[in-house]
Amino acid sequence: GSEMCIRDRRESDTHSSLAYLTLVGALGLGIAVTVYPLVQLHYPGGADYPWYVGRLRRIGSLQDVIPFLHGDRGLFLLILSLSGTVTGASREDVVRFAPAMLSVLLALSTFFLVREGTGRVWVSSFAAVLSVVSAQTTLGMYAGIIANWFALSITNFTFAVIIRSIRLRSPLMAVGSVVLSLVLLAGYAYLWV
Repeated sequence: GSEMCIRDRRESDTHSSLAYLTLVGALGLGIAVTVYPLVQLHYPGGADYPWYVGRLRRIGSLQDVIPFLHGDRGLFLLILSLSGTVTGASREDVVRFAPAMLSVLLALSTFFLVREGTGRVWVSSFAAVLSVVSAQTTLGMYAGIIANWFALSITNFTFAVIIRSIRLRSPLMAVGSVVLSLVLLAGYAYLWV
């Protein structure tokens, strides 16, 4: 009896480890799929990239960010600007390589949403893989709709936290879902509506 329980536990641990390894693979695939066209094909970026680069060029200091916070993508522009400041990357490179980070964020948010909804790690990992090879990744890269991409990830996290708050009857999780919803509003107002 106990040998069988130990064997089942090992199989379960191996099964779970492979699912998480699949998630890590999805994250790597997301980065590779978005960086390859930039590095190997010298793809200049999506149609909206010049808009983002132009907005980032107007941000010279933290005070310059304040007018953008009143816009529809203010928080996302702030995040892009801070990314450039922290990494020392040019505005163009921040915008060009944002899809790599956004594909990782989309995969993680999809994983967490599906895991909260189903409780199944394998299904969640598979969903994460599908998210990085989805139309959203293609559109995000080639159309340059990166704020929308960011917002979809925040939406997934918001719904995951809502599901968890209902399941656990947690007021803290409910507050967390409201906070994430406000981040969504500040990051890309069009998806919030």
